[in-house]
Amino acid sequence: MRTCSYCGRENEGTRTDCHECGSELSRASEPPRDRSVLSRRLRIALGIIGVGGGVLWFLVGCLILLFYGFKAGGPQGGMPLGEWASCITVVLITLIYYAIVSGNPWTRRLLMAGIVIHALWAFAVVCIVAQSGGGFIFAPLFFAGATCWIAYAVMTPHAHNAA
Repeated sequence: MRTCSYCGRENEGTRTDCHECGSELSRASEPPRDRSVLSRRLRIALGIIGVGGGVLWFLVGCLILLFYGFKAGGPQGGMPLGEWASCITVVLITLIYYAIVSGNPWTRRLLMAGIVIHALWAFAVVCIVAQSGGGFIFAPLFFAGATCWIAYAVMTPHAHNAA
């Protein structure tokens, strides 16, 4: 039997972490980090950003197109309609991806898809900010989403082992 020096629980000799508090028995003097609570909160945040951001992006995008007579880019002329549609599609795909990640177990495929999607999203946001009069309002959504996603990926160590 091995006794955890953090919580005092006795554990089987083959265990590497405490059955009670989750502390590693080799480093039981450090306080345990409750990764599951933080991970759950990050999943909720990704779901909110995904669903809420998707609805917001759709509504504001429609308003922009409506008030500019369905001409993308605002007063400067901006991007051609095809590029604008591509950027809208990339952002919507990313927000849908967040909603999917928030409701599914983490896997290596979700990690790899996220890397590709975030690279495309970064490009789309730069294009939108550079070519529209009000595209900068979506930059915080980009940073909040990417930050939550990266934190969730870091907090989920089994992602590197899952198929």
